[in-house]
Amino acid sequence: MKTNHGLLRSIIELIIMPQIFSHIIGESTLTQGFTIPKSAYSYTSIPAKGDKRIISIVYAGGRKCQAVLRCLNNTRGHVQVRYEGKAGKDFRDWLSNNFTIINRSKIDQLNDHIDISFVNDNLLEVRTTIRSNSNVLRITDLRAHCIGESQLLASDEFAEITSSIQKVRFSSERRQGYYNSEIGQELSARGWLKEQNVIKNNPQIRLKCDFRKGSWQLEIEFGNARTYYQDIVKFAMSKSAGLIKIGGLLVPDNQFAQHLCDLGKKMANEKRSRPDAKYSGMMQFEKAVNEFEYIKKIFNIPFFIAAVSHPK
Repeated sequence: MKTNHGLLRSIIELIIMPQIFSHIIGESTLTQGFTIPKSAYSYTSIPAKGDKRIISIVYAGGRKCQAVLRCLNNTRGHVQVRYEGKAGKDFRDWLSNNFTIINRSKIDQLNDHIDISFVNDNLLEVRTTIRSNSNVLRITDLRAHCIGESQLLASDEFAEITSSIQKVRFSSERRQGYYNSEIGQELSARGWLKEQNVIKNNPQIRLKCDFRKGSWQLEIEFGNARTYYQDIVKFAMSKSAGLIKIGGLLVPDNQFAQHLCDLGKKMANEKRSRPDAKYSGMMQFEKAVNEFEYIKKIFNIPFFIAAVSHPK
């Protein structure tokens, strides 16, 4: 039986090189290019500082364009994909047809982005994620502390968080465990490590955070409101131990939290066959933000709280 080595290699590359990262749409994305995050460097051949090489971008179900992968000759050696030339015109037009930066609000920026994956060393695939998708979760509000919102929005890690959320489909009969699990799976696919020790090399402290990637720590709080206070302590402990530089908390917005609470009450009543069954309160964005006002003066950590919403 004859083996198609080219096809076999392509299949292997798709299996071992599925690295996905996200990029929030800005004006430069539509006209020039985007930056490759350092966490994705191992999935392609990075040119030496000051050098570049030609790659291809596949988009819109199979269309291709030529682009340049280059490493800037600066201190960090930023790696960029550029497509501002004639060869990238059709790709730029495609992006512009999907996104507009005119009158874009901050919430638009949180939810509109491109997902980029390495098909192989010389080929990137770009897909759009647009907040108008009707049946997925999305971020609808944000509070930042000790970090500018513009800096937060420009970070690869925050783009990965928003991308992960928008991959999760809403179901009116699913409770918080489903959303925790689905968001977690998407984050894991983007290289976020689950259940990491808040403090390393100290067996007496067994607290674990939900997710960590590099210097970022993330808690997903779709549960009882009381656990929010433990989350704050986790951030402080990890920052004090030098493990993180920024913390983030994902919570349902007020309407989503009410939906989850009502669903919990309904299921509790059905299970217990009692109309007066109790169901504990759900953490929600307004509560977290209001209470953080009285914490922030002693909480000198770059930190954000993001509201996750279900389709209205």
